[in-house]
Amino acid sequence: MNYFLFIIHLLLVMWMISRVKWMQVPGIKPVWTSYYFALKCFIGLALGYIYRFYYGFGDTINYVKDADALFEIFRKNPSYFLHIFTGIGGDPKILDVYRHQLILWYDSGFDSYYNDSRTIIRVNTLIRIFSFGYYEVHVVWMNFLAFLGLTWLYKAFANINIPNFSPSLIFIFPFFLPNVLVWGSGVLKEPVLLFVLGALLLIFQSVMNKPTTANILKLIIVSFVFLFIKMYLLLILIPGLIAWYCVKKNEKTSPLLIFTITYSLFLGAILIAGEWYPPLSLPSLLYGKQLNMYRFAVFSGSGSIVDPIMLAPTTASFLKRLPEAIGFCMFRPFFWELKQWWMIPLALENLVFPIIIVVLIMKSSWNSVIRSPLSLLALFAALGLFALVGFTSPVLGNLVRYKMPAILLLMLAFCGTAKKIQIKKSD
Repeated sequence: MNYFLFIIHLLLVMWMISRVKWMQVPGIKPVWTSYYFALKCFIGLALGYIYRFYYGFGDTINYVKDADALFEIFRKNPSYFLHIFTGIGGDPKILDVYRHQLILWYDSGFDSYYNDSRTIIRVNTLIRIFSFGYYEVHVVWMNFLAFLGLTWLYKAFANINIPNFSPSLIFIFPFFLPNVLVWGSGVLKEPVLLFVLGALLLIFQSVMNKPTTANILKLIIVSFVFLFIKMYLLLILIPGLIAWYCVKKNEKTSPLLIFTITYSLFLGAILIAGEWYPPLSLPSLLYGKQLNMYRFAVFSGSGSIVDPIMLAPTTASFLKRLPEAIGFCMFRPFFWELKQWWMIPLALENLVFPIIIVVLIMKSSWNSVIRSPLSLLALFAALGLFALVGFTSPVLGNLVRYKMPAILLLMLAFCGTAKKIQIKKSD
């Protein structure tokens, strides 16, 4: 029954992609995007089996289990369900009896904004209305969210308007990266993250072109949802969005200069604020995150722990180790560090995507990238996320997963300005 429903829902979404205009990717035949969606769904199924075999279910299975448990609470007591689902009202002592039926609702040694799974449980609870609790159906609709987000990212970067631009490069290289295909296809946080990331960038681009009330309202709503998915990534994007606005208002000034100054001022302000008020100290927060993740990995018996970046909770140590953290995240894991065979493509990606970037730099010219506010936003946000993940993730399994948005943004930054490849015919 589960696979029968999987095929029915898969064919339904593939039909929607091929027929509904706003779901289609400009410049790419709908049949190819529908096949791409099917590929993601089958990878999502495979990821679920890998999690069952290697990790004893893991979060991808437990999201569905928690959604099923929350749905059962709705059937038994709708008022308690609404209190838990919305987080508003209710007797905490009574509600805790129901909440403790959930596996991932409470965090495991992390604070809520860093490892909060509740939004993903809520999304899967909505899917549970028509999934009957079958994991395979959840895979289809989580992939639908990821597909929409990738489509919106495609549209945003395809709107850059570079002469002789090749939009197919955006579809071919970033969307087929192993990291995007693996982590963006399972019942995880990443599909929802791709959804809100694509929505945020496309809507902000619309606001820059047409600052209507409707567009501004959409931007506020998407930003609010983003807070509950990955707050730290939104914080990394905010200086870029401000810089983008400044570029729009100062078209004669170098976009690269504006982005560099904006991100430097924000980083400087954060570091100064931390010196003045220690609870806001970024180096201390990163040091604490790294320590918590390392302890949790040891406690859970993770087999992919590596020596972390030697960070001290000081501004001097943070600035000194910043380039090392970026490189640590970009190029790890190495092949000899792998513990599972299925991570080989993710390690191979670390060797291939820098080569692709070099080729794209040669093809698009660096000037095209530094003149595009969206490409600069993606570039700076990618470096910021590389640094954050590099500082805080001494576990290779987490490292390859958490850096997925950074690799995607970095590839989009260059693919969005790449020109068509001209093939000279021999006489």
